[in-house]
Amino acid sequence: MRWAALLAIFILNKFFFSQHSDCKTALIYDSKQMGEISVSEGYGDEMEIFGHPIYNDHFFTEEHNTLWIYLYFRDSAEFEFELTPDKKSDDFDFMLYKIDKSNFCDYIKKHQPIPLRSNLARKNPQSGGITGMRSTNNNNYSKAGYEPFFSSTLKINKGDEFYLIIDSPYGGNGKFKLFSECKFIDTNIVPKEIIVPLKPIKKNIPKKIKSSISIVFTNDSLFTVPFNDINIFGVDENDSIIKYESDSLKIITKNHSKKYEFTVTANGYEQQKFTYRSYRFKDTLIQFKLTPLKIGSVLKFENIRFVPDKATILKESNPDIEKLISFLTVNKEIDVEVGGHVNGLGKNKRKYNSLSKKRAKSVYKELITSGIASNRLTYIGHGNTKPIYKVPTTLEQSSANRRVEITVVNIK
Repeated sequence: MRWAALLAIFILNKFFFSQHSDCKTALIYDSKQMGEISVSEGYGDEMEIFGHPIYNDHFFTEEHNTLWIYLYFRDSAEFEFELTPDKKSDDFDFMLYKIDKSNFCDYIKKHQPIPLRSNLARKNPQSGGITGMRSTNNNNYSKAGYEPFFSSTLKINKGDEFYLIIDSPYGGNGKFKLFSECKFIDTNIVPKEIIVPLKPIKKNIPKKIKSSISIVFTNDSLFTVPFNDINIFGVDENDSIIKYESDSLKIITKNHSKKYEFTVTANGYEQQKFTYRSYRFKDTLIQFKLTPLKIGSVLKFENIRFVPDKATILKESNPDIEKLISFLTVNKEIDVEVGGHVNGLGKNKRKYNSLSKKRAKSVYKELITSGIASNRLTYIGHGNTKPIYKVPTTLEQSSANRRVEITVVNIK
């Protein structure tokens, strides 16, 4: 019975908060009763905050997983609070609006007014996504970045009403505790136009003809990483691309089913390829984690191939050669070894070692001709000691064995 009761409470709690993902169904907050609240997945029946670039001083780019809270102050005070996620991996942003006109929810959606306070800082690896308003801060806003994690407090008067909008970009149902030194938030008096229905209001929403895919690249601490070069495969005339400050981008598309491939070059990280497939019209935020370079990293330039039994580089290898040159140009602090391989069968032979070394030297010369300093490069032949396919059964497998591998041997 106990477990059944807990399960029932969990389901009821999830349903309860799912009603408060829209401005017009905001959660009425009572400081005497509310201690822990939860952000449900999604932005409700309509998106009130939208259309903002990733780097701006005041706004979420758009709502992702959102909780709207209505605050009523029955006395004057200085308002401060903390949002403290249960999990350090959770990330929360907030915006605070004073309600100063009727039909304020419609006004927000139509005019996108600047909030009185907001904080869009990314989570800290040590403290997690803690944020809020503190008297120790003097900044009203904090744009997308690493700090400050708190914004300044706000002096409020008796009878003031506010909407506090909390957004969790990377996931829903993140629980956190909301503390306030202010003792004057109360639900004893609630204006008549603030009505919370028992069920979410369903509306006739126009059919969506476009969706957006926002992409950010991060390190292990989930801080965004600026990229120096990015190639996107799968973009067509129905897509628009917007880049923000070289560490994020947005694709706006009319296609409901689409596959994209991203090849990213960033200083201090392996050049990597990521794939994302969309299946339906839904605004999405995608986070790709980059792998930091380290000594011994084998870089993925698999399409540098050779003519059978020769050290001649095939013409179809040119795109990967160009990517390798771009990567080494960006990452000037690393030295690499070019290792050559052959498709020879049986025991390793002198001719295999010789051919593999010549193949490595061919790529080495290409890099030097393209301006890469020779003191950053070495080359070696491995013969047939490290085949991808020990017993190749197709021409493609044989071709894959005729390759070079680029290994990081020094980081300055």
